[in-house]
Formats: sequence, C-alpha cells, structure tokens
Amino acid sequence: MIETEAGPYVAVSVHLESATTAAYRERQMKELIDRVETAFPRLPILIGGDLNTGNHAGGDFEAEGLFALSAARGFIRHGGAIDQMTTRPSLITRWPERAMKLDWFLARGLTIGHSSITSSLDRSGRPLSDHDYITCRIDGFA
Repeated sequence: MIETEAGPYVAVSVHLESATTAAYRERQMKELIDRVETAFPRLPILIGGDLNTGNHAGGDFEAEGLFALSAARGFIRHGGAIDQMTTRPSLITRWPERAMKLDWFLARGLTIGHSSITSSLDRSGRPLSDHDYITCRIDGFA
C-alpha cells in the first residue's frame, strides 16, 4: 500500500507464467485480483509487470482473456503505444527475431495520465534487459 496526500492505493508488481496458456494466465489474474481486493477492500489498485500476453498465441496479446476479466472487474489497461512491443533481443535471447508486447499496467480507481515504453539499451546500444520498461503517470484518484 502506498500512502499519498490524497489517500492510499495498492501497487502490485507481477510476472505471470509464460510457459502456459492464456486461460491459465487469466486464472492467475483472477486469483491475484481476488486476493488484493480481500486484503485491501475498496482501495484503488495498480497492477503492473510482465503479463506474458500472447505467449503461445503467436504474439496475439488480444487473445488473452485476462484483459476482459480485468475490465469486467473495473480495470483499465495501459501499456504505451498499442503497436509498440516491450521485448527486445538481449545478450542471452533464444529467439532474437521475436518481439512481443508482454508488459502492462491495469489500473482501477486511478486516473492514468500517460503510459509509455522506454528503451532498455544503454548509451552504447547494448541491451540491459530483454524487456523495455513501461511507466505510467498517476494523475489522481478516479
């Protein structure tokens, strides 16, 4: 829980399973939301991280049921430009030609003003990670 002058909100960092199906990730998200709601009833929630969306679905992140599930629970999806991928080849990437959009924020009860994706390359062009990082600006409570 994060305290602000306007009141508290809950921030959750998550890394959903990659070596499974979209249906399994949807169940993971349902259980996560259920537990956060139980622990912090009525508080605004920001969930962010590697949701592994599109894995084993040809990279089609829209095939993920977790987005419909979270929307039905009042969450709004944020993740920078919809066509901008969040993965990149790293020093140990097994499939360097594959780029995917795996990283997202899901917000409920918060007004997100802007979300963006920032390159994880250092000044020399060397990758620091196989994921670029996503950020969002919270403008207030919804």
